[in-house]
Amino acid sequence: LGLVGHPNVGKSSLVNSIMGGKFVSVKATPGHTKTLQTLILDDRTCLCDSPGVVFPRLEVPREVQIVGMLIPLAQVREPFSALRWVMEHSPRPLAELLNLKPASLAQVMELRDS
Repeated sequence: LGLVGHPNVGKSSLVNSIMGGKFVSVKATPGHTKTLQTLILDDRTCLCDSPGVVFPRLEVPREVQIVGMLIPLAQVREPFSALRWVMEHSPRPLAELLNLKPASLAQVMELRDS
């Protein structure tokens, strides 16, 4: 299993989370992971953490880049356009797809007051 993505988006942190401890080094600055790091999970599976990859600039709307995780979430100031894009392009309504039930006014008020 390989993790590939932009620099400083949390690939190494995800590896540590999956492994349940500090197995690869993590820094807040981009470019810390310099080489491919491979961890053996079992006799048939290994987990690979790669250095950040800068993808070529694509003529893709920003909301699509956000949904595709091409833009680090820390740089997303306005997520609603990306959510709108997902809702508009979902094959089924998201409430149906995610099996969501509408909240009652009493539930909303209870959440607000807690």
